[in-house]
Amino acid sequence: MSTMADSYLIKGSDDQTDHHTQSYMCFPVSEIDKTHLEAGNNIIMPVSALGSCQILFCRMTFRIAKSNDTSTLHYHCGVAEFTADDGFVFFPIWMMKKLKIREGELVNVKSTCLPEGNYIKVQPHATKFITLSDPKLVLKKAFRDNFACLTTGDNIVVNHDDNKYLIHIAETKPSRVISLFENDNYEVEFAIPLDYYKQPWPDRFPGQWSGALLQGYDTIYQSMKKLTVKESTDANNQQTAK
Repeated sequence: MSTMADSYLIKGSDDQTDHHTQSYMCFPVSEIDKTHLEAGNNIIMPVSALGSCQILFCRMTFRIAKSNDTSTLHYHCGVAEFTADDGFVFFPIWMMKKLKIREGELVNVKSTCLPEGNYIKVQPHATKFITLSDPKLVLKKAFRDNFACLTTGDNIVVNHDDNKYLIHIAETKPSRVISLFENDNYEVEFAIPLDYYKQPWPDRFPGQWSGALLQGYDTIYQSMKKLTVKESTDANNQQTAK
């Protein structure tokens, strides 16, 4: 069984003349009991796809789009396994919805190379994520296990301790789509969570807040402060090492 986490670019019919573009019938990963892949952007391709990928150690990505679709809708992804039958690919359901692909429709898959990522800015949807003991470690593990590449603007799900955390990818460098394949050498910056300002603050209504609630806000503040200090220290250490 081949399990190389290459990344791929899935593209439309305008690239059909490219010998690196192939067409496959698309089905959800649930059809083959691989629902764990819903927690990432990796797909399953046939082993025959390796024949068109001569440079396997290039940090390749695939660009995906519906066949015979003249729109520019596409997405980059990785490959979890090369175990599908010839002529078939299997996608996470969320990816099929993103690309408006129905079961059994043809998709074009084109190999490409993405620049190695060196910076990722994320914005958790909920403040609960930044109160974890080490949210950066949790995030990097999710990237390493489930994502061969990232795209600016994505909203991804990170699973941790039976909880699901929605994370917005606010910015990536050096480009809006980056490779994470065999790459842990990138900076992670946290933006203030999306729900951070939606909650009422104690100083707006003095005397109306319980000690438990005040303690909760202090936990959020201290978590953001800890992340900021840690990222600053990491950046200084990297600069000193250079």
